[in-house]
Amino acid sequence: MHHFTIPLNAINLHFVHEKSKHTNAIPLLLTHGWPGSFLEFTEIIPQLVNPAPNHKGFALVFIAKTFNQLMLELGYTKCVAQGGDWGSAVSKALGIFHSENCRGINVNFMIASPNRYKPQHLLQLANAFASYADQFPLFLSADEIKGIKGLGHFQSQESGYSQVQSNKPQSLGYSLNDSPVGLLAWMVEKFRTWSDKRHTNGQLPFSKEFLITNCCLYWLTRNVTSSFRLYYEARHAHQGRQIKQYCKVGSVRGSSIPW
Repeated sequence: MHHFTIPLNAINLHFVHEKSKHTNAIPLLLTHGWPGSFLEFTEIIPQLVNPAPNHKGFALVFIAKTFNQLMLELGYTKCVAQGGDWGSAVSKALGIFHSENCRGINVNFMIASPNRYKPQHLLQLANAFASYADQFPLFLSADEIKGIKGLGHFQSQESGYSQVQSNKPQSLGYSLNDSPVGLLAWMVEKFRTWSDKRHTNGQLPFSKEFLITNCCLYWLTRNVTSSFRLYYEARHAHQGRQIKQYCKVGSVRGSSIPW
C-alpha cells in the first residue's frame, strides 16, 4: 500500500492512497474505528482497486462466451464448432448466443426430450416401455426402442457419478486430489463403461499410456475439482432451467435420441 502524511488542521494526518485501475471509478473514503487501524482494509483494498469480474459460476453460457472471445482474440471473426459430450452443449450455446461469429456446429451427443403435449410422443413412450415392445414396435423402430431402453439403463445404473459431481463436487474433488489411484479408478471406469469394444475383442481401445497420461493432466494440475464443477454449474446456474432456445446456425448431429 502507498502511505502518506499531510499536515492538516494542526495534525500530521496519515492516510493510504490507492488509485483504481479504472478511469471512471468513484473515489471511496474508508474510515476505521477504535481499536482498529488501516490494517483492517489491507485485504479489501486490492479487490476495490482492481475488482474481479462480477459473475457467479462458469456454466455453459459463460464458457461459450469465453470461447467466442478466444476466437476473436486469435483474429477469427467467422468459425465453425464441433463438440462431443459437454463439448456438444458448449457448441450449441455458441450457435445460439454467438451466431454472428459461429457459422455452424457439428455435435455427436444430443438428447431431445419428448413433448408431453404431442400424442405421438406419448404413444412412443408407451411403446418403448411396454412388455411387448421388442416383439411389436408399433410407433418406434426396434433400434429406437433399444436406444431408449439403453438410456433408461444408463440413467438408473450408470449415472451415479453425475449425481455426485452435480451436487457435491468439492467433497469428491478433495478425495481424488489426495489419491492418484482413486482418481485413476474413477476415470478409467468411465472409459471402460462408455467405450465401444466391439472391434477390440472386448478390450479397451485405449493404451495404458493414454489413460495414465489423461489422468495425470488432472492429477498434476490439481484441476479435477474444477472439472467436476461444470456439472454443478450446469445444474444450478439457471436454477434448474435448461437452455431452451433454437440454434441459429446450421447444425449436423452425429447421434441422438429419436424425438
